Amino acid sequence: MSFRGAGVDKTILRLASNSPAFQNASNPVAFVSTKRGNRSFRQFARDFTIIISNGNPGAIGIDYHANNRGSLRDVRIAAEGNAVAGISMQRRWPGPALIKRVSIEGFDYGMVVSQSEYGMVLEHVSLRNQRLAGINHNSNMLSIRGLTSIQQDSSVPALSLSGNGFITLLDSSLKATAATPGPAITSSNHNIYARNVYQQGYSYLLAWNGTTVAQADQEVYFYPTGDTKSAPVNLHNGGDGRLSLGLRIAETPLPFWSNNPSDWISVGYGPNWCFGSTTKAFKRALDWGRPCVYVAAGLNRIGPENNYTYVIPRHVRLIAGADAHLNDFSPSVPTVTLYVAGDASDPPLVFDSLNFRSSWKFVHNSTRTVVFISCNMPSYYSQPNSGNLFLEDVQPGEGRLNDDPAGVGALWLFEYPQSTQKQRKTGRQSQP
Repeated sequence: MSFRGAGVDKTILRLASNSPAFQNASNPVAFVSTKRGNRSFRQFARDFTIIISNGNPGAIGIDYHANNRGSLRDVRIAAEGNAVAGISMQRRWPGPALIKRVSIEGFDYGMVVSQSEYGMVLEHVSLRNQRLAGINHNSNMLSIRGLTSIQQDSSVPALSLSGNGFITLLDSSLKATAATPGPAITSSNHNIYARNVYQQGYSYLLAWNGTTVAQADQEVYFYPTGDTKSAPVNLHNGGDGRLSLGLRIAETPLPFWSNNPSDWISVGYGPNWCFGSTTKAFKRALDWGRPCVYVAAGLNRIGPENNYTYVIPRHVRLIAGADAHLNDFSPSVPTVTLYVAGDASDPPLVFDSLNFRSSWKFVHNSTRTVVFISCNMPSYYSQPNSGNLFLEDVQPGEGRLNDDPAGVGALWLFEYPQSTQKQRKTGRQSQP
């Protein structure tokens, strides 16, 4: 699935009030749902709003499920009355996938997550005014950065953790507007790593089986051992060497976007499209002089012209496709190589929602920042003095990540499924 709205204020999916199928909170029903199973690949949805109208107490905003690569981005989910959850991820087996820049207002739970496999990644998620908990998490592995939780009182925790799961929580703010006794995070048997997490309005930050184990912000690694309560380990004490790298976390540059058709050129078809074979059309689109290149959905085969080598000009800022495939003509053809023109003063070059065949290679030969978002990666090779690289919701497929140790930029990996990685070789510090 690849669904893109026109924005949270323009594309609104609303469940009608008192809808008959959404009346039983004990047997909730999702208003929107993705494919099930562990082959629910490439489930992409972004730029829209879901509103659950009054009188639907058994409603879930979206039952989201994706594997290996998938993302829910720039989405608002709101309940006008009682409802079960904004996002449910309880079917087998959620993840790896990414939820980013999503806000949830109301519901019993903002999110409900379960299953021990495979793990979800959340960044810049906002939760507000839930009735029972911001996130109800059981046994899964969550990596969270930039969580903002604002609850009406501290009897509603930002995170309620149960089962034998693992959670990493970074750079987050957990707030209760009315102070009553209660922790910001409750845990029964979770492994927890937290850094730069602040609470306001709660009695304390973290409770494990009702016992206070973290009063305030600190870098803690809490690993319960059996049924024995253990104190948190302050990772800054240097006692056991389990210090984090503490690397700077940079924000992934947002893709350039234009609503002006004259800024776009299409490889394939449409009102602004390049004629000829896909090979010629691809080269013409790059050289056309427009900042946005759209690769038509489906299979796009690139032939032997240009010696299989293409230079992406500095005026190109976005190469995007609705999960489009970039292939060669046969498995036996030479490698198709992409080079990037420009330098660090140019806007970032962003690849968004593309699938590259394993014979494709990207050579990062300039100081320009490069970003891959929701892509099946080509093989990546950096050269000395190459620029910054951001990988977000990417899958290496048959490719490899070869990073020259002389590169001057930095490498950020976010939602990069290690289980499918063929080779990762880097001389720079990295912090997945």
